[in-house]
Amino acid sequence: VMGLEHNVRHDGTGYPQLPEGRQQHPAAALLAVVDVYDAVTSRRPYRRAETNGTALRILVAGAGTQFDPGVVRLFLDRFGPVPPGSCFRLAGGEVFVAAGAAGPDQGVRGLIVQDRNGDVLPVPRPVLVPYSAIDGELSVLEAGVRPAAYLDQLEAVEQRAMHAKRRSEANGGT
Repeated sequence: VMGLEHNVRHDGTGYPQLPEGRQQHPAAALLAVVDVYDAVTSRRPYRRAETNGTALRILVAGAGTQFDPGVVRLFLDRFGPVPPGSCFRLAGGEVFVAAGAAGPDQGVRGLIVQDRNGDVLPVPRPVLVPYSAIDGELSVLEAGVRPAAYLDQLEAVEQRAMHAKRRSEANGGT
């Protein structure tokens, strides 16, 4: 059902045409959102990959017509305004891979992976970047990075820090 119906639009257009009164299966509605997000952010032989932000704007613009608005809202709630793996150029010229928004006005968690000269850092630097320090969003190809590898590193760094904090607290804060 998912594969068959994911090209049915929320407004009933698209294909295949569903029988009168039948709604698109909820799993197909979810697949429709995920499929478009992936298609927009992936390089194709006929076009370049777009940024995560571009994909989110397409989903929001299509909510209620192309996509089920509840599914788009669910997708945004899960991934937030800055999906993990988003790449940015910072005001200082560094390349930053986002792990996600830290909170409404707190900025974005992630790793600086390239310095202002474009040199890859041997050890990416975990940081919390204020939104005002972001100069522009980059596609993964423009950034020249593999976000998944960096996000795995960030998770390991954060886990080590959490374990060190617990040990310190268990030892009376010393």
